Amino acid sequence: MPQDLSDSSVHTAAEPICLALVGEQLGVLLVPETVRLSDGTTFQLDGVDRGAHVLCEVFSHIGALRDGQKKKLAKDLLKLLAVEHSVEGAWRKVICVVDAPAQKFLTGASWCAAVAREFRFEVVAVTLSHDQREELVRAQVCEAQGMRR
Repeated sequence: MPQDLSDSSVHTAAEPICLALVGEQLGVLLVPETVRLSDGTTFQLDGVDRGAHVLCEVFSHIGALRDGQKKKLAKDLLKLLAVEHSVEGAWRKVICVVDAPAQKFLTGASWCAAVAREFRFEVVAVTLSHDQREELVRAQVCEAQGMRR
């Protein structure tokens, strides 16, 4: 069956790889988790290590960031802040990225970078294999084509 042009399954498939890589860097074991707040709101987190108090979101976009990708990163910051607040205590909040533009956006002069610094987020870059990066780039091209239709 042909893949839908706007299908993001390649990014979803990259998440466990990224979680393993960032977990290795941090010395933790990150697993996907659904966190339910006291009011019933649920959050799907890419990775959590409850024992080590680590919350993680993965951003596997490669290349320049468009407005939608910047908003996705801002939403990830907000999501981790909301979950940290609801579970109480001090948690490491990690945004895992695979490319320099996302890392720069979260550590440079943007307002998102200011939020990340103010609330002590860690921006961790992981290195994917050449083949993994190429697969993500191809998927992004297909997604962009799908969005234009």
